[in-house]
Amino acid sequence: MAESKESKQRLQKVFQCGQFTIHWGFIPMFLYLGFKRGADPGMPELTILRLQAHLNFPPPAEKNSPPPNEDRHVLD
Repeated sequence: MAESKESKQRLQKVFQCGQFTIHWGFIPMFLYLGFKRGADPGMPELTILRLQAHLNFPPPAEKNSPPPNEDRHVLD
C-alpha cells in the first residue's frame, strides 16, 4: 500500500497532537476525575486548598524515626 507524502505528514501531525494531549492532559484528567467523584466515605472532603497544601509542604516525619543528624560523616 503506497502512501503519499501528504498522508504521511497528516499521520505525523495526528500522532504529534495525540502525544501532546496525553503528555499535558494525563494528570489534570485524574485530578478532575478525583474531584468529580469526591472523597471516599470516612475521608475528608477534597478541596483545592487541601491539594495545594499537600503539594507545598513535605509530609510530617514519622514518630519512631530518629532525627536527622547533620554532623554525621561517612568514613572511607
